[in-house]
Amino acid sequence: MPPFSNFNTLKIQDAHDIASCATLASLLEVSAYPKPGNVHRTQDFPGTSFEHFLAAGVAIYPALLEAAQATIEGKYPRERENLLGETILQAARRTHIWQRGGNVNFGEILLFTPLVIGAAACVRDGNFSITHFRAEANKATSLGTVLDGVMVYQAFQVVNPGNMGSRDRYDVTNPHAIEEIREDNMTFRDLFLLNNGTDDISEEVTDNFPRTFDESLPHLVEALNSSKNPNTAIVDTFLFLLANKPDSFITRKVGAERAREVQIRAQEVLARGGMLAKGGETAVWALDEKLQKEKGQLNPGTTADIVGATLFVACLSGFRP
Repeated sequence: MPPFSNFNTLKIQDAHDIASCATLASLLEVSAYPKPGNVHRTQDFPGTSFEHFLAAGVAIYPALLEAAQATIEGKYPRERENLLGETILQAARRTHIWQRGGNVNFGEILLFTPLVIGAAACVRDGNFSITHFRAEANKATSLGTVLDGVMVYQAFQVVNPGNMGSRDRYDVTNPHAIEEIREDNMTFRDLFLLNNGTDDISEEVTDNFPRTFDESLPHLVEALNSSKNPNTAIVDTFLFLLANKPDSFITRKVGAERAREVQIRAQEVLARGGMLAKGGETAVWALDEKLQKEKGQLNPGTTADIVGATLFVACLSGFRP
């Protein structure tokens, strides 16, 4: 594997490259093992298998391809001003059709969609710097309209993610939430800002992807260069993120104390070298075994989604396994 000094320039030519990078990132993320507490190539959950995630990763390709092509052709945001919400809804519907494992990739869909539009804007503008890419992805979320927000809620109804908590207004489980969104003119960004402090995916989308670009991507580069092994680097990046912050998906399901326990265990594994050391790798397997005994209750799903977004950026920037 060639050394990676950085991922500062996108290496893509067209919409197919962008959608292919997204699918590859999704498949690499779920395949990495042993990603503690997650479904991976050697571990299924009851009712949700590794194969469900593979199917979902492939299913989103057409929706992301269409979004990229529309942006490159200059149709967004003029003719297709609601491309953000349309793409999220289409990707969610396709995922639902192509597999029967429930919600397996909605977090990735939410993260990938603005990144797809941002990457396509780089092709459109002939500017492939990571700075331009990030700015355009952030712009896509900022331009999200009330209708974009409505379509995201429709997508929530399709995937029925569960463990989303509850609120008096705009509750995703409330059939009248869409009426409330329209009544109050809540835009895409307005809705995601409601979750800041409680959901890391919402914070990524509304705050210019800080964990993806500033935290996770540099560690992935370092781990790739140290290990020369994509699987090792991906799992180690997952552990790095999990050690840095309690997983918000675990927090919503079983509370902050249990999420903090998982974070501390990830820190202990990294202190032993993580996937980059023989003793650390043994500890990674042990942590996976412990978390798997909880039958999905201690599944760091949000952390996995951010790793997926990180791999997407890396693939756009030239990473190939």
